[in-house]
Amino acid sequence: MKNLFFALAFMLMGTFAFANNSELESSVVLNDTEMVTTQSNTEMIKSQTIVRLDLCVDIYDVYVDGEYVGTLVVAYEC
Repeated sequence: MKNLFFALAFMLMGTFAFANNSELESSVVLNDTEMVTTQSNTEMIKSQTIVRLDLCVDIYDVYVDGEYVGTLVVAYEC
């Protein structure tokens, strides 16, 4: 039982030592990105408009090639 306790204690200490062993990198390397354009059928359907005082919000459902890909929210002053 004593050996089990010591083994668990050393595992716990090792866990904390590993968790605190983080180093911050002083330089950040950004990878180059490449934009690829393809022919696609994009459709935006306005689902609702919300007007509150002097703020308007338009909500659009976005479809690419007939498949739903997300929602676009546009907020502007009325």
